[in-house]
Amino acid sequence: MVRAVRTREQGTSLVQKIRRMKVDLFLDLLMPLAFFLSAVWFWVEFIDRSWPNVVFVVLWSMASILLVLRAVCCYRNKSCFISGSAQQIEFAQRVMNRLDLLQNESTHVYHNIFVDGSIIDHLIISTRGIFTITMKIYNHNHGHKLVFRRGVLFFNGRLYDSLLRQMDCHSQCFREQIEMIMGKNYGVRKTSIVLGCYVENLDADSGISDPEPEYRIFNENAFFSFFQKEEEVLPLEEVQNIVSKFEDWQLKHAG
Repeated sequence: MVRAVRTREQGTSLVQKIRRMKVDLFLDLLMPLAFFLSAVWFWVEFIDRSWPNVVFVVLWSMASILLVLRAVCCYRNKSCFISGSAQQIEFAQRVMNRLDLLQNESTHVYHNIFVDGSIIDHLIISTRGIFTITMKIYNHNHGHKLVFRRGVLFFNGRLYDSLLRQMDCHSQCFREQIEMIMGKNYGVRKTSIVLGCYVENLDADSGISDPEPEYRIFNENAFFSFFQKEEEVLPLEEVQNIVSKFEDWQLKHAG
């Protein structure tokens, strides 16, 4: 049994995290603001009375300035995180909506499937095969590049195998689950959709020597083109049987 891993913040929990961070952002600004206002009041009330008061007001003012500067840095960092996270949610929702458009009698699409402790981002059960889809979203402003050659994955020129491990985990967890439900072993195709990152033409790199690569990594548009061109490998009746039993299993284990 593959050890289950959680690969990313799911959309709902990320929204909650953004809300909590907005509250924290507000609270982080309260104390520096209180110090700043009290420093102004101290200058008005005590600056002309005695040297100890002057020293106290100066020290208090310096502490206030440091707190304000710290608050500004925290505000910038958290604002960047909130902005980036909101963009991630928007991109993830866009992919989810496009996947939903594939839904028909022969293609069934699921999102955020919890199987054996692992959360599969997206799942397709169709006459074209069974696909587990691992999502990765990066900041497109950073110019990231993903290259897959000879079974080795590189991210910005560095070895990057965590994505392949996640794809392995998602695929095997679902394959074992569907084998238990159906009493039959089905091939589950390891797929990833990567957003905000340039993906080198993996079909040209790995598909020529291997017509059916173990891993397939696409950008958003390439995946949908690939899926539409795939040949049907499962009869419609068998797909409907898998879907029926899988959804029954989901209902029994909901919550």
